[in-house]
Amino acid sequence: MAQTLLLSPSMNTPTASNPEPSTPPNYTLRGLMVAGLVLLLLIPSAFIAELVSERQGRHEQAIQEVAASWGQLQSIAGPLLVVPYTAYVTTESVKNGYPVSEKRAHQRHMVFLPETLDVSGNISTKVLHRSIYEVPVYEGEFQLRGRFRAIQAQEFPVPLDQVDLASASLLLEIRDLRGMQSSPRATWNQRSMEFRSGILPVNIRGIQAPVSVHLGKSGDYLVELDIRGSRGFRIKPLGRNVDVKIDGNWPHPSFVGGFLPTSRNITDEDFAATWQVSHINQEIPEKWTSTLVASREQQNDLAQPLNAAEDLGADLVTPVDNYDVTERSVKYAILVLGLTFFALFFVEVLKKLRVHPIQYILIGLALCVFYTLLLSISEHLGFNMAYGLAAGATTLLVGMYVRSVLGTWGMAGLFFSVLGALYTCLFVLLQLESHALLMGSVGLFVVLALVMYLTRRMDWAQS
Repeated sequence: MAQTLLLSPSMNTPTASNPEPSTPPNYTLRGLMVAGLVLLLLIPSAFIAELVSERQGRHEQAIQEVAASWGQLQSIAGPLLVVPYTAYVTTESVKNGYPVSEKRAHQRHMVFLPETLDVSGNISTKVLHRSIYEVPVYEGEFQLRGRFRAIQAQEFPVPLDQVDLASASLLLEIRDLRGMQSSPRATWNQRSMEFRSGILPVNIRGIQAPVSVHLGKSGDYLVELDIRGSRGFRIKPLGRNVDVKIDGNWPHPSFVGGFLPTSRNITDEDFAATWQVSHINQEIPEKWTSTLVASREQQNDLAQPLNAAEDLGADLVTPVDNYDVTERSVKYAILVLGLTFFALFFVEVLKKLRVHPIQYILIGLALCVFYTLLLSISEHLGFNMAYGLAAGATTLLVGMYVRSVLGTWGMAGLFFSVLGALYTCLFVLLQLESHALLMGSVGLFVVLALVMYLTRRMDWAQS
């Protein structure tokens, strides 16, 4: 009597969570599928990059709102000595068929730069908050001291009786007058003078004070300013010989402008910098006057050499800009996705397993969520801590999911190692910045060499 061997269903079903398929898979097609999934997941990566830009724009808006009330990036130019004079212009016209000459008087101004200008300043910084954003601002104490050379009568293009020396004034350009904490303290030849704002003879934004000018006599000046500002400061070195000394309690200044400091000292708590500029370094005249008639054109003509002058200064930069570093990290998304998917595909080939495309997509989405975690947490805790938390959470999530998909802790440990190495290398690349391209290229070369070595005996045609 024939005996029938009955097999239980469990004997026909492999215990692995991803059984070896009865029909050998075409790994070439699956490799192309994995590559397509990497490209597909670049779409959410692009949306995340757009989110980073949006949050950065809100941060910039918060900075502008604070600066509008506290004070913008401040720029100081001057002082300038402005002397008005009257010029007569004769115009020819025809009335009733007869030529007519008409003589009209126009007020013009002559501008003189100081012979010496010594600027000293101290900047006291602090951080204000608008919502979740931090905005660095400062309160600055500046002192401008120097001398104007003696003015001679022959320097004016008109006779002396048309020069109004009694209406001479000292002009000082200040970009944002809302940042003035108090009225400037100033003297001219040891006599106090009072600055006021209003319509200036030169088309600039600033303040002016009447001064007593005498031909053949020099003028010594002293101006003390208390100014609030944000982001940084600029000073236009207008004068024959200019010395600037600025110190502040910000450890990360970025010196900008047409002139870099001749000496600087930067510590973990403050900075000090010195500039020396000569008239030879600038292509602006020591004096100029308008030759135009129309009022607005005359003002623009007077201010043109001033606007052409280069400035010097420093920006109060944040050492780690969360949004900038996060944006750079998103650019490496294709690298993280590609290497992680390749590692999973490599396990597929070696272990003769089959991972469903949905499982690839879920792992890819977890890798994309890493960037949203990084962005959101960094706005509260800073970039370094946010990176550690986001990388740790993502590595744990993907590792545990791979453990469920592949059914072994060994494979989970492999992916813990792969993601840990990837996020560590990425963090190092983000910190290097200047050498990121070099180190990234070397790293990719090493990874490619390792892959080629491990797969050198694999029969892809048979697969």
